[in-house]
Amino acid sequence: NQACFKAWEYHGYVNEKEASYKDAAMNYERAWQFSNFTNPTIGFKLGFNYLKAKRFVDAIDVCHKVLNHHPNYPKIKKEILEKSQSKHQDLRDHIFLISNYLETHQCFFLPDQTNRTLFIFTVVALLTEFDSAGIINHLVRVSEIRVI
Repeated sequence: NQACFKAWEYHGYVNEKEASYKDAAMNYERAWQFSNFTNPTIGFKLGFNYLKAKRFVDAIDVCHKVLNHHPNYPKIKKEILEKSQSKHQDLRDHIFLISNYLETHQCFFLPDQTNRTLFIFTVVALLTEFDSAGIINHLVRVSEIRVI
């Protein structure tokens, strides 16, 4: 039964113990979905695995959803939300530095803003070992960029 969130949660737990955080996050996503996005324990585990998988924006989103329904849920703010926000800020700082470097050194070899932005995100992902797919997905969500 695919709708059994406990099975997905257990599968995520096994992946987490194997330090396979991306796979664990995928399974916890399903558990979160099948629990109607309301189970704070699964939300915590999902946020934790997003953090470990360097999907900081997703971790922040899940934390906000958990805290909206369960404002006093223990540890999620300190252990996941604040750490994810800090790591996300680090990422933004890297992007700012690379962007300024490109502007200062007149590196306009990329003809349009979309390609230039994708280039900056790719460089940041490579230099910082951030999850490049997560970065691109976030970029697509917050901008007019469409990935074909």
